[in-house]
Amino acid sequence: MDRTVGGALRGQGGWRGPPVAPSSPACRPKVGSGANQAVLYIFEYPTGFKVNGSQVQYTGETRIVVHNTGPRDLVFDRILAIGRSGEIVADVPVPGGKGLGARQWQIYRPQDLGLPQWFLNFSEMRSRVERLVLLSGRGRTHGSIWGVPPFLEGIFRVYLTTTLATTKEYSYVTSTAYTTYYTITVSYRRIGHSLTGEWWESADGKKWYRVTGTRSHYWYCFACGGSCYNSDYVSNNPNEDKVASGMKAGRPGALQQIVVLDRVHVYGCGRYTDINRVDPIILYFQDGETVVASAAYNEYTVDWSNSYCYQIWGDGCEWYWREGHVRYRLQAIELVDWDTGEVYASLNQSSVQFEIHRNTIVRFKYVVVESWSRSWVVIVQPKEPTPEDCQRILNDPNAPRDQWCACAKKYLPPEKWQDYCSTGARACLAVDIRPCCTGADNYNSCLDSWSGPNSNNCVVFTWNECNAGVTKTVVTSWSASYSLKPGWQFSGLGKAGPDSVGCRGSGGSSSASGSCWTSYTCTIYNGQPYIPGSSFRSVTIVVIFKKS
Repeated sequence: MDRTVGGALRGQGGWRGPPVAPSSPACRPKVGSGANQAVLYIFEYPTGFKVNGSQVQYTGETRIVVHNTGPRDLVFDRILAIGRSGEIVADVPVPGGKGLGARQWQIYRPQDLGLPQWFLNFSEMRSRVERLVLLSGRGRTHGSIWGVPPFLEGIFRVYLTTTLATTKEYSYVTSTAYTTYYTITVSYRRIGHSLTGEWWESADGKKWYRVTGTRSHYWYCFACGGSCYNSDYVSNNPNEDKVASGMKAGRPGALQQIVVLDRVHVYGCGRYTDINRVDPIILYFQDGETVVASAAYNEYTVDWSNSYCYQIWGDGCEWYWREGHVRYRLQAIELVDWDTGEVYASLNQSSVQFEIHRNTIVRFKYVVVESWSRSWVVIVQPKEPTPEDCQRILNDPNAPRDQWCACAKKYLPPEKWQDYCSTGARACLAVDIRPCCTGADNYNSCLDSWSGPNSNNCVVFTWNECNAGVTKTVVTSWSASYSLKPGWQFSGLGKAGPDSVGCRGSGGSSSASGSCWTSYTCTIYNGQPYIPGSSFRSVTIVVIFKKS
């Protein structure tokens, strides 16, 4: 299970595991396709207080935070206020229409949103209004929560200060007045607290990493012949959904999941990756409430395997395998002050009960107690050509060298094939072509059609060339044709791959083409032809489109 290691006032919202085959990072499509979702937070911002005898009386104004939690831009143009009996106490357009980018928030006074002036008085608003409803540009509704947003509670740690004075006048020979000043600072007491959960892992119990995503199954394939391919597989027992669903908190007898996995697809290379993004859930409690946090699973295991081609020749190759196993055990449940980062409780048990007096993060911490890995090489031999195959291959000037030589050695005299087929080495360059629709929901949603076949080319070194340390350059041409939807245009080309591979190309309204090149040097090592590094390189060309 790979891990990914996280206006007036405006804000914006580690993979671990085996090495994986190359991917296409140049085009990172937006993930998720759910509806936009905004949350309104309504809270009191204290502006002063006065001391009346032994009573401290607060005065405060209403503040409203709109938080766009969705992956798309949000535009809203109307706001409703629902009264305590269900009646509509306000239905007003938002002045000028307002919007927020993905994951952004902004804080407003009520009048900024077109609400009547009396909404500014928090006490009056709280007594008359049950909730607010925001209407977005697409006709969707978004609800409200009473309380300070968790991401602002550290900022609104408010302290109010005032000065009191008492004056006494004494008369001896002359009248003298003495004044004593008292400065009083009062912390604005919170009436509620936020709580969320986090999933943490460690290999040694010393360095800890927050789990922000899991990858349950990944598949990647490029220009490998025959049955040789690149792949990566990861499995978890119990599966990661169950592990996350067991991380809960809440009032006794009413626990809720506080770590969830949001499954999304990231596309590339003709396959897709299932990524489970770890999203926290925020719960709200009154000050002093009893809260229980528990982990249902004390252990889980991760098993993975990874394979990739190293040397490729026709239908054969060297197939490198790696596999491993890791077992995690729950070490502790920690309670962390959300505002200060202070760990105020850490217990080596699977369930914790406590009274909540501060905004809290519950950390479920798992440590590795067992792990192993191993690797090996499988030699996939080319298929033995049949006599019928050889008749065709020997008469084909473009036949692959290894196939032609296999047939020539069986049916032709040595002088016909000896120079060409002397044992040497082969080096290749593969080019994968991908579209990228910037700003769209998916990598190809701006296209009506797409054709971009993978390309592969190789150079061959004879024994004598390797013995002489000859360097050769392999050039692989590539092309793609496409049909764009209205409102889209070609923007440019990108390359994802090693610096040792160079590329150039051009594109237009219906096609793009170019070439990539790289150089290999063959030597003799331990009596055999040898190409330092890898004899196979690959690069991804990304054809980028934008809105016109």
